[in-house]
Amino acid sequence: MATVQRGTEVLSVFRTLLRTRRKCFEGDMQMLVAVAAQIRAEFEEHKSVTDEAQLEQLLGKAHEAVDFMQFNIVQAKLNERGNYEVKLEPEHAGASLEEPIPDKAPMSS
Repeated sequence: MATVQRGTEVLSVFRTLLRTRRKCFEGDMQMLVAVAAQIRAEFEEHKSVTDEAQLEQLLGKAHEAVDFMQFNIVQAKLNERGNYEVKLEPEHAGASLEEPIPDKAPMSS
C-alpha cells in the first residue's frame, strides 16, 4: 500500500512541476520544451529508486523546485516601446531582486 501511495505522490509532484513550468514560461516555447525535458529526464533517471530515505529526499527536491519556480521566476516581456515589462503576481509579494556585489579590489597600505 505504501508503494501505491508513494507512486501517487511522485506522479502528483511530476504533474505539479509540469503545470508550474507552463505558468512560469507561458509563451516561451523554447523554455517550455527545455524545462519539460529536464523534468522528465530527472524523473526518468530516478525511476528505479526504492529506498524510502532517498525517495523522501528526491520528493523534497521536487517540491523545492516547484516553490522556486512559483516564487522566484518572473517573465519579462518586450513591450511596444522596446522596454521589458514584468508582471508580478501575488506570490511574488515581498520578494526582492538581488544584485551581484562587485568584487572589491584589495586595499593597499
